[in-house]
Amino acid sequence: MNRLSKSLLSLFFMLVGFVSFSQTTVKGNVSDEAKEPVIGANISIKGTAEGTITDIDGNFELTTEQATPFTIVISMVGLANVEKEITGNTTDLAVEMKEETNLLNTVVVSASRVEEKILESPVTIEKMDQKMVKQSSSNDYYDDLSKLKGVQVIQGSMTLTSVNTRGFGGISNTRFVQLMDGMDNAAPLLNFPTGNIVGIGELDIQNVELVPGAASALYGPNAFNGILLMNSKNPFDAPGFSAQVKGGFAQANNSYGINPLGSVAMRVGHVWKRKGQEYVAIKFNANAFQSTDWVADDYTTTRNNAGTLGSQGFDGMNLYGDETNIFDVSPTALSSATTGATNGTNSIKNGVGQIIAGVTAAVRANVTSQVTPVVRANVTQQVTAAVRAQFLANNPGATNADADAFIASPTGQATIAAGVDA
Repeated sequence: MNRLSKSLLSLFFMLVGFVSFSQTTVKGNVSDEAKEPVIGANISIKGTAEGTITDIDGNFELTTEQATPFTIVISMVGLANVEKEITGNTTDLAVEMKEETNLLNTVVVSASRVEEKILESPVTIEKMDQKMVKQSSSNDYYDDLSKLKGVQVIQGSMTLTSVNTRGFGGISNTRFVQLMDGMDNAAPLLNFPTGNIVGIGELDIQNVELVPGAASALYGPNAFNGILLMNSKNPFDAPGFSAQVKGGFAQANNSYGINPLGSVAMRVGHVWKRKGQEYVAIKFNANAFQSTDWVADDYTTTRNNAGTLGSQGFDGMNLYGDETNIFDVSPTALSSATTGATNGTNSIKNGVGQIIAGVTAAVRANVTSQVTPVVRANVTQQVTAAVRAQFLANNPGATNADADAFIASPTGQATIAAGVDA
């Protein structure tokens, strides 16, 4: 029994050793030519669907049961792909990626709702990738959408940015659709996007695609000024912990002065594996932003007789509800204005009457000149027929030829003329 237990225990350790030996772990760092970390680079095993992405520091860790040797492919939009052969466990793999000027293979999904190369898209697409997000100097990457071609941005406040690409737009742009991972994040009661207040944080954004112009065929009737697709990171591809702290100052040329602003962000992603296979993943994001928004203390006015600040009727730019006596109009001036308006009204009435009389006469003469020939021809035809009938009745033996001869004679013509004039 003792010997059997030792044998089973030895077999167990052999199996554990075999399982441990069959898994290969690759750890490393990805940077560009300037030795800056490449965030969100794809690390995949060539010929398989296994892979991961780099974190905010450019680090990555990939564990696989793929038999060695195998090749991993490191790819990133705007950078040339790099391939590395792995022969065993690696903990310090350093990868340097060089810039690629050929961006023809950039993949987008917003134009047709399926993956396609950006040059094969039937419409114009502007894309903001993680590299552009990282280089953003704004307090929120969302504000940098104004740097994309064909985009107009209206800044309502520090946290409310309205995007427009076609036609007329304002703070409440109901004609522009914004989707966050395929979900419309417009405020239900307002029916328009409220910027990035309830959007995706900077640590969790994967890319942003923007279609300037109408996209109603694919995204509904509200998308005829444009469509914005915000795609977040997949926790299966981007696990780990990330944190970010930003600080700065805001300044205005009034009593606002200089005020500090700052933001703090955190992202946590975790993947659970069973028997070497990933089966569930979660992520958690938290963002906080604090600052002092603009101060409405501009009381300048362009009104005449507006008085001074605090007096009745003063109409300052940032004062509301005080426009009670803006203009000082005396009773004499008001009476003169009323008399002048009455005289002007009478003059206008006389002029209109003369115009109507002249137009009526001209129209009457024109109609008469056109109607008279038509009426005379019709009456002549009727009188001629009556003269013919009368001639045949008075001369029982007469024929139609005799009647025509009589009508053509001077007597017949005089008889017809007398009938027409009568």
